[in-house]
Amino acid sequence: MAVKKKFPYKAALVACSRGCPDGACTYGCIQCGACGAVCKSGAIFSGANGAAEVAEDRCTACGACVRACPQGIIRLHDCANYIVAKCSNRDRGPLARQQCPASCIGCGVCEKACTTGAVQVVENCAVIDEALCLSCGVCAVKCPRQVLRDLRGILTPPI
Repeated sequence: MAVKKKFPYKAALVACSRGCPDGACTYGCIQCGACGAVCKSGAIFSGANGAAEVAEDRCTACGACVRACPQGIIRLHDCANYIVAKCSNRDRGPLARQQCPASCIGCGVCEKACTTGAVQVVENCAVIDEALCLSCGVCAVKCPRQVLRDLRGILTPPI
């Protein structure tokens, strides 16, 4: 059941687009189910690639999943910002590529494309400052690895 919300609102976001139960990526979702086990609204489910995903319309932004995630890859985000980074890998490009076909390689293309300075590459991974982001999507369109995504599926394909 959807939760009635006033826009803008917050919801949980998992910074991983592919689950990695074999441990190849030590930064991503390990598909342990801890987040789903504590979610009282049933908003967390296993996505097509195995990583935890959030049904934004059901999320109450209580933060229980944020606290439960052993990887620390779930955060509450402002849903008025549709552009998000779906990776948490901090390894350098070649190693990140080996670990996950959808990992950020820290190339900086997104950082250069962002006109507001909202996107920064921190520890080899793109991070978006939601206070500065205009959700224009230029960074997501330019990202060669499709790490930066449009949650609406308009500027980038749905996850």
